[in-house]
Amino acid sequence: MPYARVLALPLLALLTLAAGPSAAAKPPRTVAVRLTEYRIEMPDSVQQGEVTFSVTNAGHDQHQFSVRGHRGLRSTRVLKPGETVSFPMRLVVGGYTAYCNVREHNENHRQLGMEHALRVVW
Repeated sequence: MPYARVLALPLLALLTLAAGPSAAAKPPRTVAVRLTEYRIEMPDSVQQGEVTFSVTNAGHDQHQFSVRGHRGLRSTRVLKPGETVSFPMRLVVGGYTAYCNVREHNENHRQLGMEHALRVVW
């Protein structure tokens, strides 16, 4: 019986190590973003970690989506009406600002209300 116990411990350790990486490899959470004239619809807060922003231009004008905060900036290209793009971003606890940076016809979409505060929490 002692021999079986000696073999069981290393086997248990190997099984634990084998399960570890697959448990840690969770897919990123998706944050849905909807752009319209002149508004950004998205959650007010998200948990820290890897997220994928899924950005849809549901408006009639071209729009763009930028996220700035914690020493980082990520932006989409200008999206035509009906287009959707996704991009990953690692978020840490703190405040971020999401906005549309399109300027057309002497109008700045951000100044027209296309700005949204995003709080990243534990």
